[in-house]
Amino acid sequence: MRAGLKRLGVVRAAILGAALGFFALHPYTMFVYGVFEAPHEETTTGFSHVLWHVRQVIYTFEPGMLHMGIPYAVVGAVAGLFFGLWMEAERQRVEVEKRITAADTLKELMVTLSHYLLNACMVIGGYAERSIRKSDDDDMKRRLGVIKDEARQIEDVVKSLQSVDAVVSESYSNAGETKMIDIRRQLERMIEERKKTQGEKPGNNNGKGGSI
Repeated sequence: MRAGLKRLGVVRAAILGAALGFFALHPYTMFVYGVFEAPHEETTTGFSHVLWHVRQVIYTFEPGMLHMGIPYAVVGAVAGLFFGLWMEAERQRVEVEKRITAADTLKELMVTLSHYLLNACMVIGGYAERSIRKSDDDDMKRRLGVIKDEARQIEDVVKSLQSVDAVVSESYSNAGETKMIDIRRQLERMIEERKKTQGEKPGNNNGKGGSI
């Protein structure tokens, strides 16, 4: 979709350049030509001088002169094409710079937040694990297990955000007005790797928390 819009913008620039070449550059060239090549008898008075130049400009759109405007249209189209490509490259450069700046800002923020969040999650997970081992109540063990899993998921989210190289957003609400950073793939990969190393069955959580 975006690639099609980009190509459409470049094509529009080429078409606009061709139109300017045919309807502006060609008549202007004829006007300049008339300034230096006007016959002496046609320029004896100011009014006849103006009329002669007007006729030269109008003459460029007569059927016999239309083929003369084709080279100007081609030149304008080529110029418009290069201008459109330059504008698209400039737009992409600005977009890349914005993404890099956003990623750098996110990393700086996560360095600060991870210190507090990871430490808190380690404490929560550690106490939950200890309580699970000491408890004889199966329902309590299940609830504590959910707490431990949620603490682990918070750790995975923080670590995923720390490894983000480019900020890609997705819609958070159905209206699409609110955006969130898309780390779904990194998060799912980290969860699957953690479950494999711990001998758990992959695919149980899918990044969603349990219900207490």
